[in-house]
Amino acid sequence: MSAINFCQKKSMERKSAKRNLMKTLQTLIREENLTPGLFTADIQECKAQLLEQLEEQYRGAMVRSRLRTLERSEDPTKIFKTRERERACRNNIHELQSGENILSKPEEKELELVTFFSKMLGEKKSPNRQAMKEVLAVMPKVKEKLVECLNGPISEAEVQCAIKDLAPRKSPGVDGLGAAFYKMFSSELVPVLTKVYADIYNRNLDPSTFNATGNNGTNSKAEKRWVNQK
Repeated sequence: MSAINFCQKKSMERKSAKRNLMKTLQTLIREENLTPGLFTADIQECKAQLLEQLEEQYRGAMVRSRLRTLERSEDPTKIFKTRERERACRNNIHELQSGENILSKPEEKELELVTFFSKMLGEKKSPNRQAMKEVLAVMPKVKEKLVECLNGPISEAEVQCAIKDLAPRKSPGVDGLGAAFYKMFSSELVPVLTKVYADIYNRNLDPSTFNATGNNGTNSKAEKRWVNQK
C-alpha cells in the first residue's frame, strides 16, 4: 500500500507542477502581448520545462511508436511476397507419376514418396566387390617415395611439431600432465619420446595406454602409421 500511495502522491505532484507551468505560461503570454520582448526568455524557459515534463510523461508512448515504425519497415513488400510465392511454386511437386497413374492430391503424393524411399533405403544388398575393385583401380595412388617417407621412422622434428601444435589445456596422456608441461620441457622430452615411438613402431605394437584411452595427442602421427601398417 505504501508503494501505491507513493506513486499516487508523485503523480499528483507532477500534475500540479504541470498546471502551475501552464498558468504561468498563459500569464507570461498575456504580459508579452502588452510589452513585447520583455518576457521572451521567461516564455522560452517555461516552454522548455513543459516539454521536458511531456517527454517524461509520454516516453513509453514514444518508444512504442518508434518500435512500431521499425516493425513496419521490416514488413515484407509486394515484390518480396511475389518472389516468395514464385519460389514456393517452383519447389512444389504438383504431380507425381506412380506407374501409369498420375497423383495430384497431397496425401497421395506423400504416401507415394514415403513408400518409395522406405523401399529404397530399407533394402539390404551385398556390396559389389567387382565394382569396388574397379573404383579402387582408377583412384589416384601415392607415389612410392612418399610412401617410404610416411612409413619411415618418426623423427624428432615430427615429435617437436606435434608438441608445439598441442591445444592449450589439453592433457595428451593418462598421466594428467597438460600441454604446458610438454611445451616447457620439450627439449628434454622430444629425444625420449622419439625413441619410445621408434621402438613401438619397429615392434609394430600399440602403447598400453592407447587401448585404455584411445587418444594421445603427442603421437597422433605414430598412431596413423600403426593403423596403416596393420
